[in-house]
Amino acid sequence: MEFLQEFYIGMTRYALGTGVSKHINPKIEISADQLETAADYAGSCYILEMGQHYIEYLGYGSGFPLFPPITGYPMWAPHQLDTKSRASNVTGNIGETITGIVVHRTLKFDSNRIAPLKAQPGVKTPDFLIARKPKFIQLLTDIESSLVSLRMPVWWPVESKTRSDGFFTSDVKVGLRQLATYWYGIRRRYPAGVGYGVVIGADLKNPRRICIHVFVPKDKPGLTTYLKSFSDNTKYSEDLDKQIGETGKYLMHYA
Repeated sequence: MEFLQEFYIGMTRYALGTGVSKHINPKIEISADQLETAADYAGSCYILEMGQHYIEYLGYGSGFPLFPPITGYPMWAPHQLDTKSRASNVTGNIGETITGIVVHRTLKFDSNRIAPLKAQPGVKTPDFLIARKPKFIQLLTDIESSLVSLRMPVWWPVESKTRSDGFFTSDVKVGLRQLATYWYGIRRRYPAGVGYGVVIGADLKNPRRICIHVFVPKDKPGLTTYLKSFSDNTKYSEDLDKQIGETGKYLMHYA
């Protein structure tokens, strides 16, 4: 199946320029067989026949199967469910697997070092920690030359977001919240990684889109200082809920 590909640094889309045309194909084809294979290393849930789910979940242009009408169903009762819907775990697994394919094929990350992360109670956790290759740095600097001066980490957190009815800025911010919580957790033990991460949104609504948002710091010392101003993760999480833009202002092209 075919997806349009959109590339962003922060919230700014890069659609023109030699770097974009050199590295970012406007479309990407992902077959059921490819998804089935990638699900082995990128899908967090154990789901049989991922390829078939992929075909079924993305192939219903006219809607999902209907429930049969119930004769004599009372008018005063709650509304009856009309149609079956996608199971959220399966949809999420499809999105994670698409993300695994995209970070390898488009962003040139190392497919042998894609590590799904274990969720921690009460802590927002990104889906993956993935090792980048030198080709990823070349891709970024070809697209945005000002990034040449940055010393980018090897390991990048990556968050996958899947939506069936459109992918919007609000969804990117939900993904950014996962990244920011990760940055808070590593602010002392791996400060080199603070401010860097990727959110990949898979929009299953026609025309299908994959939105790649790469986050890099605009003011890394300022972001690190801001993170260290919170005494614990709970307080920082509350700040993210109230004003994620306070973290965003230290990132390139957040606004």
